[in-house]
Amino acid sequence: MKGFLKISSIALILLVLLTGCWDMVDIDKRIFIGNVGVDKAEDKYLFIFTYPIVRKLAGGEGGGGGGGGGKNIYTIKTEARSFTEAVSLIAHRTSRRIYFDHSRNIIIGEDAARSGLKELLESFESNTQTNRRSFLIIAKGKAEEILGQESDQEVVLAYYIESLFKDAQNKGDLIIKDFSQVMEQIHSLKGNALMPSIVRTGKELDVHGGAVIKNYRLVGFLSPEEARGINILRGEANQTITAFQLGEKKIVVCEINRVDSKPVLVKSDEAPVLRYDIEIAASLKEIPIMKIDSKVLKELEETFASEIKKQVGRGIEKIQKDYRVDVLGVGEYLYKYKPKVWGKYEKDWENIFPDAEIIINPKVKFINLGPVI
Repeated sequence: MKGFLKISSIALILLVLLTGCWDMVDIDKRIFIGNVGVDKAEDKYLFIFTYPIVRKLAGGEGGGGGGGGGKNIYTIKTEARSFTEAVSLIAHRTSRRIYFDHSRNIIIGEDAARSGLKELLESFESNTQTNRRSFLIIAKGKAEEILGQESDQEVVLAYYIESLFKDAQNKGDLIIKDFSQVMEQIHSLKGNALMPSIVRTGKELDVHGGAVIKNYRLVGFLSPEEARGINILRGEANQTITAFQLGEKKIVVCEINRVDSKPVLVKSDEAPVLRYDIEIAASLKEIPIMKIDSKVLKELEETFASEIKKQVGRGIEKIQKDYRVDVLGVGEYLYKYKPKVWGKYEKDWENIFPDAEIIINPKVKFINLGPVI
């Protein structure tokens, strides 16, 4: 009897250890959605899903190279009232299980963004399948046009779009935020946010600048120069190349390595007066001067600081005067650090913010001077 129980116990243990995953789905039976696009479609949304055809990327069903020709990316579309409904509708038309674990981008068309984002974003946020690390992007034009773009740079469209943000060499000229970061800002600023943007230019895609959201609606876009100014003000312009004029014809090219920006409340009259102390560590990339001494270096730092002040000023003017929306975080700063002052402005902040005075106080220090002195 004891021997029987011993053998039975061993058999049960082996049964558990040697049994494969009971719910395993083979990779060639899965659909890995790479991009989700959303456009306006009368009283619904047009959802566009793109995914790579794994057997073609892997070399074809028979193991040969090339996958038999044809496109490597498949697109499926459906009209729906929400993201969850769209996923359930496309599930009826596919023979494979749908997965969003590897999705890279959620792209919302301009018309859909201008008509209102609140319900759409809530449908994405409440769905557990949404990849929070995906980039949440506003398209200039239609999302369908962006997702119809073929790239010679990357085989998989989702990776191409993702790399435009992730591997950007001039990060300060664009707004870079993933889904969780955008939603965090939208919640903290009560429906206002800066979002990444994308536009189709011929056979390529461009992600320069950014999109401005006010009360859950797209109100406009930022140019690369305006985005750079805002990013400097917010301390988010590391690894950014910019230039300034020295004299009448000479141009100096610099790279901003680090930015530290701190707001200070100066006065709290009918509208607040704030000063932003901005400390920048930068390196000289191109300079039309053969020899640099301490006097010339100080002049260069002061001239670059003056240029920074202009760039930040242009970004503030666009946000404050044209779009009249606080995506700079001024109200957030007052709420956190000056609650009594914030209580004075809170109820009418939307109308007060455009009249707030923002003083820019930049200081520049050039580092890594070895190659240029």
